[in-house]
Amino acid sequence: MKFLVAICVWALALMGSVPTAHAQCGQRLRRNWDSMSQQDKSTYLGAIQAAMNSGAYIKFVELHTEMMSEREAHGQCMFIYWHRLMLIAFENMLRGQGAQFACVTIPYWDWITAQSRFTNGQCRSMADCSPIVNELGGVPAGTQQRQLAINGVPTQGFCVRSNPLNSFCQSGGIARNQCAGCVTRGDWNRAAFPGSTSFASIQNQIFSGRSIGEMSPNLETGAHNNVHANLDGAMATFASPADPIFWSHHAMVDLLHVVFHRCRVGSTRMTFEQKAAHPVAWSSCGRRNGGVFRPTDPVMMRTGVNGRNPIPAANDPIVGRFFQGVPNRYADLMDVRDLGASSYAYELAGVTATMFTQCGGTPAPAPGPAPQPQPQPAPRPNPQPAPRPQPRPQPQPRPQPRPQPRPWWWDLIFRNGRRLADSRGLRRATSFEGQVKSADAEATVKAADASDVTIVGGAGPVPSDGGNSNSPRQDDKVTPAQTPAAPPAPTEEAIVVPCTPDPSMQKMETWYNDMTQQLGGPSQKAMDEVERMACMFQDECLGGVRDYSPEFKAIWGDCPPRCKTIVDAVKAGTQSICIPNWRETMKQQFGCPIPSSNNNTPDQRPATSGNPTQDVGAGAPQQQ
Repeated sequence: MKFLVAICVWALALMGSVPTAHAQCGQRLRRNWDSMSQQDKSTYLGAIQAAMNSGAYIKFVELHTEMMSEREAHGQCMFIYWHRLMLIAFENMLRGQGAQFACVTIPYWDWITAQSRFTNGQCRSMADCSPIVNELGGVPAGTQQRQLAINGVPTQGFCVRSNPLNSFCQSGGIARNQCAGCVTRGDWNRAAFPGSTSFASIQNQIFSGRSIGEMSPNLETGAHNNVHANLDGAMATFASPADPIFWSHHAMVDLLHVVFHRCRVGSTRMTFEQKAAHPVAWSSCGRRNGGVFRPTDPVMMRTGVNGRNPIPAANDPIVGRFFQGVPNRYADLMDVRDLGASSYAYELAGVTATMFTQCGGTPAPAPGPAPQPQPQPAPRPNPQPAPRPQPRPQPQPRPQPRPQPRPWWWDLIFRNGRRLADSRGLRRATSFEGQVKSADAEATVKAADASDVTIVGGAGPVPSDGGNSNSPRQDDKVTPAQTPAAPPAPTEEAIVVPCTPDPSMQKMETWYNDMTQQLGGPSQKAMDEVERMACMFQDECLGGVRDYSPEFKAIWGDCPPRCKTIVDAVKAGTQSICIPNWRETMKQQFGCPIPSSNNNTPDQRPATSGNPTQDVGAGAPQQQ
């Protein structure tokens, strides 16, 4: 009896601490990994490890590999919106792993800046150029290769056991003592940054698209696929969410859509009907299994061990709660400010701030009324009704207060209801849920040079810790424990903060701007031409450009790397570069760090070929 009383007292204390932590988080702000403090990085890694130990992490591998879900996730124009919902639910799940993780957000991996370092010869591989690659475990010397089926998907590579990967379990259907405790990776110490992640290429992938129907495939088949291929291992398969770097890679992809939306759609908040009718922000593209996507279609995400007996992720007993309250119709996911309690923003600096504020040198559309709604197919029944139009509406009505989920200790004491205590010791996560008051403000973009400090939309001064810490801030007001506080209603999708410019990125932007001016200023023609130069330089001075492996194409589609297509066209004479001295100019600016004549590497899949027990090698970067 005394033990029971002690448990009750401790549980009540825990109940009081969780809302307080949420009250102190402030607005969700996803930050560049490179700008985070060591404490915040450690907290994020701790959340990943806790999720792996609880059994929640593998569920997100399940929904990415489930056949019907994957058909909506890749190879069509809903790629970004589908993955946005996945990232939101994953972030909610991390926050639900314990009060110490209540303020965690997914950091993004700025591979544009890292690629500029690679181009400048400052570093020679993904691991060498990006701190996040090694700080998420890297590929330590002496790591052995193995084959590993992750939720039934075959993978192979160097099976890395660095923290937090030593807590990874490859299946939700096995006992804890059968878990591999590692994730397969390619030889990241030799993996090159692809040309499709260069500033010149990303500018074209984002700003050449006239609608989401063009921009999304550009980015998916461009930088997105190329990074997956070069990282190899699990990242080269649909089991890629097994690797924590997946989430930061996709956060960067998501960030680039935020840039596109601000620059090509604008900052005006829209109703659901306006979103569904917007010719730039919405495209009713074809589904891979027939038909077209409609704005009212709910996103299909299903979990299931090895893809068998799948159920909607929102109904999953382990992770379903983390989808609650998140809009799940495709057009609902258009604006990161309109996601209820899961709304978020990005902290931008350097090249991402340049793209967000300058829009590729073309003016952002002036805020104004959205186009008149076009006839849409009859909506499918959906549990989330569209909101009534308001003068300045939100796309979703404010969620009604709901009872908090029963805490994990309830069943321990009262022995009723479902218990999440399997052979792996799964416990109920603490609640992440809160309520968000609707924001009644339109965005205002303040033009600024990349080196200037711009607080977008009057969001207020950014604290010295960058505006968001994974650890609760001490100066926030604490609300009573019985009333979970709502995070601030987001008025902006990004906050631009000051930073010390990266020298390599500065050189890259200077070169890009000089070439653009020689071509008559910003235009589609100039973007195409400068990207050709960047790809040709990759082929001649950064180790070469090669095609994907047959194994990668069998999974991700037959589309070759973006730079491979461009280089082949230039060599065949079907595309040309008008500036005659472009080679000399680039070599003068960047040198020629890895002449392709010195690169004898025939394959871009070093980690998954040859002896399955081979150690990590060293040599020329693997390229395509």
